[in-house]
Amino acid sequence: PHNGLLSDLYIENYAWKQLIVEAVRARELPLWNPYILSGVPFLAAGQHSLLYPFSALFYVLPLSAAFGWFAALHLFLGGTFTYLLARTLRLGRIGSMVAAVTFMFAGFTVTHNVFPMIVAAVVWLPLILEMFQRALDTGRHRWAVLCALALGVSTMGGYPQYTLYICYVLGLQWLCHELEVHRENGWSLSGTIKRLAVLVA
Repeated sequence: PHNGLLSDLYIENYAWKQLIVEAVRARELPLWNPYILSGVPFLAAGQHSLLYPFSALFYVLPLSAAFGWFAALHLFLGGTFTYLLARTLRLGRIGSMVAAVTFMFAGFTVTHNVFPMIVAAVVWLPLILEMFQRALDTGRHRWAVLCALALGVSTMGGYPQYTLYICYVLGLQWLCHELEVHRENGWSLSGTIKRLAVLVA
């Protein structure tokens, strides 16, 4: 705990996961954390990532091993999702692989592995952008639904700031796509409304 680079991992995240594991073993829903002051709401806070699907690693593995597996899994997911996004944007295989490795081992991604909730939220960004791009390109609402599901999983990661940032990025992606469509094909009100419906969905 005296290492400033790791203090949050031990003081917050490890203790949160331990509280969840104890509650699960007791077959209780951890609504309340009795160990801070006179007790504080726990489930409502969200940063513990209790409802995040891949948090199951913390419930089936020893905590000392689960953090490492969680980090490795999310670096892999981030690289895979970036590769898919790059291919959707029509990059070649080598360029897509470079993009994937760059995202996986970027300073932000690697240094934030001590904050599982941040990594859990941010690695879904490339997949969200990839599905949203497909929704804009094809006009099919199933891609918008899948994009919304991926955004929901990212939100369950436990860092709501990134949900807001991702929504800003989706809005910017939509705007850039609109400008490109208008430049190539001219302006069409019906097309803009359809793509705006994809953004809202």
